[in-house]
Amino acid sequence: MPLQIRASRFTKPGRTRAQANTAVLTGPANSWVQQIATLANEYKYQCSAGALMYEDKMSNQGLRIEAPSLMKEFTDHTQFGTDPEGLLFYHTDTDFDMDGLGDIKYKVFWNDETPRVVRIDFLPPREGSTRFASFISRDTGKLGDDFYWQWSPTSSGQWQPAERTTSAAWLRKITGAGNTVALTIDSIHKSAVFTVPDETAIAISGTFYFKDLCDLDGECVADYDADRLLFYPKKDLDKLIGVFFPKANGPGIPIDDQGIDQWIPPTPPIANWLGGKAILDNNGGFKIQT
Repeated sequence: MPLQIRASRFTKPGRTRAQANTAVLTGPANSWVQQIATLANEYKYQCSAGALMYEDKMSNQGLRIEAPSLMKEFTDHTQFGTDPEGLLFYHTDTDFDMDGLGDIKYKVFWNDETPRVVRIDFLPPREGSTRFASFISRDTGKLGDDFYWQWSPTSSGQWQPAERTTSAAWLRKITGAGNTVALTIDSIHKSAVFTVPDETAIAISGTFYFKDLCDLDGECVADYDADRLLFYPKKDLDKLIGVFFPKANGPGIPIDDQGIDQWIPPTPPIANWLGGKAILDNNGGFKIQT
């Protein structure tokens, strides 16, 4: 299940106006149909793409665009997930190859339709340049005005080759056997173990996404919601090292009065990555099977 284009339930309040890299578009000239027509006239090519505008409980914010047919992705802090789907307009695919030239700037626009149209324009590092690509989509996740007025990412990132690894994974916890949760990825012989406040059973299959196996070692921070489980290094909360998505159409991670997030802890749990398969026992502990 992909991350949704929405704010986390734990979004930190406090920002009350749109930031310099966001803008509101009004009037018929900025409708979905008119913007699509304008972009089609301006750019030579288009392809399917997906976006993620993201903020988690620790107020980490980011943007990700993935264009599978180009084998390219744009990342600003967040590196996994796309939803909803949209269109990426561009002049030539070589425009995305700007290694060594500095960060790519972007600006976010949304209009007053329902659902809102979200457009993201990308500009080269050099000052005064015009946009070289644009992503456009409808906000089917219905983020709402609060998200748009609060979301303030860095407004710069990198286009790079889309490289990631996926593995089948299981998230488990035994009823009445303590608070230990284990995420097990058999194919890479790794498990992440952490504790949560509630003792409700969990047995969820899904997919784990990561880029560097070396990141999955030792302690890290775990952040979770119904549709994802995220992992960050303890010393670098801007770096997302892996994501677990429950299987589509299957049960999500229990939250609120139904499971592991019944009481939100004052700080996110610390997970420990271990080599091997974590086997939970009925006493709230576990052992590692190598």
